Amino acid sequence: MPELPEVETVRRILKEAVINKTIESIDIYRDKNIITDLSSFKKNILNRKIIDVSRKGKFLLFMLDEDYVLLSHLRMEGKWFENDSGNLKKHDIIKFNFLEGGSLIYNDVRKFGILGLYKVDQLDKDSPISTLGDEPFYIKTKTLKDGLEKRKVTIKEALLDQTLIAGLGNIYVDEVLFRSKIHPKTPSSLVAKQEDIEGIKNNSIEVLNEAINLGGSTIKSYHPKEGMDGRMQVNLNAYGKKNTPCPRCETLMHKTTVGGRGTTYCPTCQRRKDYPFILMVTGPIHSGKSSATAYFKNKGYKAYSCDEIVHSLYNDDGVISKIVSLLGKKILKEDKKIDLVSVREIVSNDPKLDKELKRILYPELRNYLLKEISKLKGKDKVVIEVPLLYGSGLEDLSDYVVMILSNENNRKNRLLEQGKDADKYLTLNKSYPLGKNKALANSIIENDGSIEDLYKKLDSIKGL
Repeated sequence: MPELPEVETVRRILKEAVINKTIESIDIYRDKNIITDLSSFKKNILNRKIIDVSRKGKFLLFMLDEDYVLLSHLRMEGKWFENDSGNLKKHDIIKFNFLEGGSLIYNDVRKFGILGLYKVDQLDKDSPISTLGDEPFYIKTKTLKDGLEKRKVTIKEALLDQTLIAGLGNIYVDEVLFRSKIHPKTPSSLVAKQEDIEGIKNNSIEVLNEAINLGGSTIKSYHPKEGMDGRMQVNLNAYGKKNTPCPRCETLMHKTTVGGRGTTYCPTCQRRKDYPFILMVTGPIHSGKSSATAYFKNKGYKAYSCDEIVHSLYNDDGVISKIVSLLGKKILKEDKKIDLVSVREIVSNDPKLDKELKRILYPELRNYLLKEISKLKGKDKVVIEVPLLYGSGLEDLSDYVVMILSNENNRKNRLLEQGKDADKYLTLNKSYPLGKNKALANSIIENDGSIEDLYKKLDSIKGL
């Protein structure tokens, strides 16, 4: 979605193209994008001269004579094109034909963009810009501070809130927080120190100005003009940089989700002051996860094993009741406890039941870990052994993910050494979502050597 720098770049290009041109006629190909009264729109926009092209936040404002304003928000994929040929393109929404010749077309692949015609004195009362906060260039430090303290969301979600501060979107909030050394999940109300607020404001201005000077960021489909790209994407430090070395400390950048938005940050430079650092270790059966977890425990990390936690949950009366409702009383032993062998046999032959069982256990697992983590302090470090990271609902808690891999022969030998049925366990592990877990990992360790070799590889990970 175009943010302030992209919209500002488009504004400058449009101003050169349409200033002092008169709208002689319009062709509307999809009227659902027009948010004001359609008949009034068609009537009052005709014969209006464009006297300026302005902007507020992410909104474009075509200033027309007789105090009319054409408001435009590009949303996800909206684009404005000059058109002298008269030829139409797929996804054209509306065409403005000029008295002086040529036309201006709004094109929108996703069809989310909006257009509306207002009188100037309506803008701050009835239009979508009436609720916008000030842009970073103009917002007062106290206004920003008070707004952040009131909000019960993360700092990233607060900065994305256009009613607080206008113009920042997903790309540039990641950049601002990186430069400010603030973890994106830090509660907004805790980012209260005066220097933090000043840093956010100053870095917002710096990032936006830099992006404006470079014509914005072309990440996917943004093009301010046909055949033209932005150049800011080359200068981005955080957004889109998952698993690349941090420019400051060389720790691999981590990607998580905040408020439903993909978010990239440095787990070392952007540590949460109010929350422990959370490392997760994942990998297939007997790859060496437990050895890696023990290694970090010896380095002072508070260690948790998801397998052990789940095993304890099977003894919880509330959990037992839910599982019995799902699988029946046949899974109970004489002492009314769950027979894990029976459970494994049932769910291993029925993927649907396996999925339903996980829907019971995973939320309980998450709640247990959250309660434990809440007892710790910001300076503490936690390591969690999570065999099935993907699908467990825990990946968003992590600051860093280490995946331990090992070839099948080594894993088989380790199982045999413990007197286990290696073929059976390895067969059960065939469904392990290797590719999806790999995609979540920051570091992947091949553990096919000695235990000392594993420790050396773990030691070589920067920032841990």
